[in-house]
Amino acid sequence: IRATLAISTMGLVVPSALAQSTAELQKQINDLRSQVDQMAGTNDSKGWLLPGTNTSVTIGGYVKLDMIYDTDQDIGDLHDPSVLDTSVEDGDSSLRAHARQSRVRLGTSTPTDIGEAKTVVEADFYGGGGNELFSNSRGLRIRHAYGELNGWLAGQTWSNFMHFTAYPTTLDFNGPVGVSFIRQAQIRYTMGIGDGQFSVSAENPETSGFEGSRDTVPDLTARYKWAGSGGGFEVAGLARSLKTDDVSATGDDAAFGYGVMAAGRLNVTSETSLMAGVVLGDGVGRYLYSSYSNNDSTASRTGIGEAYITSDGDLVTIEAYGFNVAA
Repeated sequence: IRATLAISTMGLVVPSALAQSTAELQKQINDLRSQVDQMAGTNDSKGWLLPGTNTSVTIGGYVKLDMIYDTDQDIGDLHDPSVLDTSVEDGDSSLRAHARQSRVRLGTSTPTDIGEAKTVVEADFYGGGGNELFSNSRGLRIRHAYGELNGWLAGQTWSNFMHFTAYPTTLDFNGPVGVSFIRQAQIRYTMGIGDGQFSVSAENPETSGFEGSRDTVPDLTARYKWAGSGGGFEVAGLARSLKTDDVSATGDDAAFGYGVMAAGRLNVTSETSLMAGVVLGDGVGRYLYSSYSNNDSTASRTGIGEAYITSDGDLVTIEAYGFNVAA
């Protein structure tokens, strides 16, 4: 009897509970559908609107396979002219394949009373670690991580001392030599001047080329860039303070480094552009692509670097220049 009564009682209760849970489930489905519709309605260049906020999110990136065949020297996963052995006349060919350039990117955009607040985080797989014996795992590394608001930028991204106006696209990940190329932490302010943009920045002051380097003030840059339908141009300047604590620097242990840059682009047709750029300076060092050096002022020195310590104990800057022409 108890079992029968229990079943009977359950028979009386279940329909009511079931009706209530069904109504709640339907409400949740309707709410979710409304959120999806809202996100779909904002699925444009500004991304998807996060439910309950005014922040839009974009997710991007790409997958790339590189297959590299070196005819006489194996120089690795990308083209690095600094590792070429010029003493070897005849070498052996080699083949390698990887997907390290594959990239992921996350961005946000939030309207505020003083402008649109944006953040960007981008990474690829050119970090350390991994091998070709088993999993080919590669470490994720930060390319960009910065925020922007009302003309201000803070974080890691391309240096303000770079000329994208004349930076040609190459199949190899490393890109061309003779150009300014660097990503680093910085604080930057950009404002409009006429039809162009003027920007100044304080950036990470890492140096190379001499022993005992000590960075005490940021590298300072200024750049003006203009672009129109027919092309564009940009000019920039760089100022650096170099210092060493090495015991061999018995004379002048500090030096001033600088760099200047100019670039231009002419749009010949809708699909063809002519471009040229030049970078030069005294102590410009690593801002000129692949011109960094080991910290050695002796005959064992490699690369160019910013400066070196003379036999008289003075820190002396190194002049360097580079240029590129492309179409």
